[in-house]
Amino acid sequence: MFFLVREFHSEKIALLTASFFVVFPYITSNFYLFGGFASVISFMWFSPILLFAWRYFENRRLRELIYAGTFYGALLLTHLINAYMFTFVLLSFLVYKVLISKQPRDLIAIPIIFLVGFLISSAYILPLLFEKRFFNLKAFIGEGGGFHYGHFFILPKLTEKLPPDHFWPVYYYSTVLYLFLFIALLLLFIYQIKQLHYQKSMTNITIMNRFLLGTVIASIFLSFGISTFLWETIPFMKYIQFPTRWFNITAYSLIFLSAINFSAPDTIYKNKKGYFLIIALFLTCCLLSAKYIKSAPYFSISVTGSVAFPR
Repeated sequence: MFFLVREFHSEKIALLTASFFVVFPYITSNFYLFGGFASVISFMWFSPILLFAWRYFENRRLRELIYAGTFYGALLLTHLINAYMFTFVLLSFLVYKVLISKQPRDLIAIPIIFLVGFLISSAYILPLLFEKRFFNLKAFIGEGGGFHYGHFFILPKLTEKLPPDHFWPVYYYSTVLYLFLFIALLLLFIYQIKQLHYQKSMTNITIMNRFLLGTVIASIFLSFGISTFLWETIPFMKYIQFPTRWFNITAYSLIFLSAINFSAPDTIYKNKKGYFLIIALFLTCCLLSAKYIKSAPYFSISVTGSVAFPR
């Protein structure tokens, strides 16, 4: 994240943004409460993929696409579901940049990045494709005790249709809290970006910010039941199982957009108000993250080697 943000902002802003990534409560809760170790770790590949894809459009060097494809392959090897979701982000980003540059030949970036990515991850992807015929995919979406995505939308709330000891009723209100946090940050960043709209020296920042704002809105939309037609239409979409997994994309995009907030004291507010927002944002995130870490379950091992129940 540091290197991606530094492509558009100063090193100071990049360092603040990368630090914000570390303390962002959604990341912390995924790591300590939800047990999504591989999911959280896979976030590290998002930035270099976008970074080298961006650099290709800046200098048209083929090696940038090779780098982007290599990191995309690493993402496939780390967490397949996050890779599936990020593929839509990457495709949209490449098409978006082609439309802006008005250079159709740059569409060559799409097959090169994905070809390199699949070659890098082929030791995993090829057996997966071959063995797919030996197991029942439908069992993952409600048939045979699986999870059907339709039960896990933010709205409509369907927690009453699940057993009382199911994890979703327990985490539903925490997820709603994240939704409000994401929307609040989205509105703040939209306001700040609007204030910078007429500064021609920030063209690249504006292009990136607009794309990620659209990404945030789209990923939040997919957590509501109104998006069911997309879940039923787009291939393999339903196998994501939990619509709120798209919050992984939401959180990542908002963290990048926070760079605008960290530059606000110098570019927007020109006073101490901007510093107050930065301190308040970091303090809120640190307190929530500390709460999640403190309340995380853990297993203790006795001298005999038996495992005690989690706290």
